[in-house]
Amino acid sequence: MVDDHRVGMCLDRFFLVRVEQPPWLCIRVVRPAAPNAAQPAVDFACDLAEAKAKKIADTIAPGGEIVGDFSPLLDADCEADRQLLGHHGCLLSLWWTRRHRYHDALAFAPVASEEAFWSWLDEFEDTKRYIRPATQVAARLVTEAEFDWRGRELLLMDDVDWLTAEEFDDLHRGGGLARLLAGELEARSMSPESWRLAKLQLLNRALASDNAHNDRRAAAFRCIELSGYDSAAALDTIDRIVVSATSSDDLKGIAYALGTALERMVDNPRAKSMYEQLCTSTEPLPRQIVVEFDRLRRDRIEES
Repeated sequence: MVDDHRVGMCLDRFFLVRVEQPPWLCIRVVRPAAPNAAQPAVDFACDLAEAKAKKIADTIAPGGEIVGDFSPLLDADCEADRQLLGHHGCLLSLWWTRRHRYHDALAFAPVASEEAFWSWLDEFEDTKRYIRPATQVAARLVTEAEFDWRGRELLLMDDVDWLTAEEFDDLHRGGGLARLLAGELEARSMSPESWRLAKLQLLNRALASDNAHNDRRAAAFRCIELSGYDSAAALDTIDRIVVSATSSDDLKGIAYALGTALERMVDNPRAKSMYEQLCTSTEPLPRQIVVEFDRLRRDRIEES
């Protein structure tokens, strides 16, 4: 179950699977982003995450029981969170519990004690919603990157909008999702670079469609995702949009997206240089991008 305020976000969903012989499984899959206003897209994103988790569970431990799932707000700077964010899996000692009202909605963390668990959870959840006491269990973290998805790359999307309309209809209503998940799933680890390239191929395909339709707003938001996979391409796209944008475009939306993408690449020397150039411009779009960038930097500094 995903909290309402994060319905449309791309996030990691963790499924806890009870097996006869410990350790249990803690399966991490990507739940792709989907526009909040498009309920079919949101439903598909959730269905996709659940289907991938079930396929992985059935591959590793046929007959295992999915106890429930959890979509925490993780921070790579937190030691406990880092254990859940690894590219490949590992053995964990988890403290876990359920919500009072939704028993398939869980919370768990690889911390040393129950007291540490409740303190960890209190950072981003109302702990009153959860049943006490928590229980400790040995579990193996399993990630999507431990399997061979060749021929099924569409399942690795970070955003439903990476699909064409025809692909979405087929996967959501036409049985395409079941077909992609049919057959044996081979356990073969993907390196971080192979993983990045698989995602980048899907993202570039979506960006090419944006460019073909002169949809600069969509391309600008695509830069946010692209910044995490190919910073040089993201910066090239930002530069192109700034030069080609017209007064008929949604300049406010474009400025927000490009400011966000630049802020995510703040340690990149070329991004710094681009920001400095934008600061000297008197044109409306560059000035708005700078405003968005500065606001995001202040927010990040205050959070830290």
